[in-house]
Amino acid sequence: MIGKINLSGSGSGTNKGISPNDISNLKITNKDTKVVIRWKDPEDTIIDNETVCTWAGTKLVYKQGSFPRNPNDGIQVLDNTIKNQYETNGFEVTNLNNNTKYYFRLFPYSNENVVNFDGNNAFTATPVEIVLNDELEDEYRNKEFDIEWKYKSKIKKWKSNNRMVRSRRYYRK
Repeated sequence: MIGKINLSGSGSGTNKGISPNDISNLKITNKDTKVVIRWKDPEDTIIDNETVCTWAGTKLVYKQGSFPRNPNDGIQVLDNTIKNQYETNGFEVTNLNNNTKYYFRLFPYSNENVVNFDGNNAFTATPVEIVLNDELEDEYRNKEFDIEWKYKSKIKKWKSNNRMVRSRRYYRK
């Protein structure tokens, strides 16, 4: 892909030209009342050793009910101008309601303010509450660990430290 040509500007990017390519390596982690989003920003678009589109930033916007159509259609929580700043540790969107589906879109834009509106940069996330029995809650309070959900016969399992512990609704592997 060389880049996307924007013949009639829309949203907050109003200039005609080539918009940056899509973001890549998108990873979403749903947590209690928040989500962590990791991605890699697009490279500049170079044709025949000439830069035709220079990435300038990426905006992150979310809302409920449908995907944001442009950077002004929802709650903008980030306007990042440091390339790949959130590729490793991610960006946390906080103060979300658990078990509520949120619709997100990343909008990369060029130094000429041409915005990428592609649906490939859209995704959903649903924060989840982690429920542990009393024994596990005491053991893991204020500690972080990864949870892997598997569904089998309506039993939810989660894996941590290779031990199996039974709670009211969950199994620990």
